[in-house]
Amino acid sequence: MLRAGIVPSNNNTYVASQVNAAIKAAYGAEAVLGCVFSDDLQEDVLVEIGLCVDKHLTVFQCDPRYPPFHIR
Repeated sequence: MLRAGIVPSNNNTYVASQVNAAIKAAYGAEAVLGCVFSDDLQEDVLVEIGLCVDKHLTVFQCDPRYPPFHIR
């Protein structure tokens, strides 16, 4: 994330496509992002990043036919 210029911040926000692009560049597959609505901030916040891995811990693109488990 840091290589893509994505850093924790109370002032800057990032859209899902930016986060996924950074993860895809690093791991070769898009991530499953888990977000929840923050009542304090009155916006969605990222709380989980998931990657699909095989039994050898090799990252691969998750099958879009099967929805991810979302926190919401």
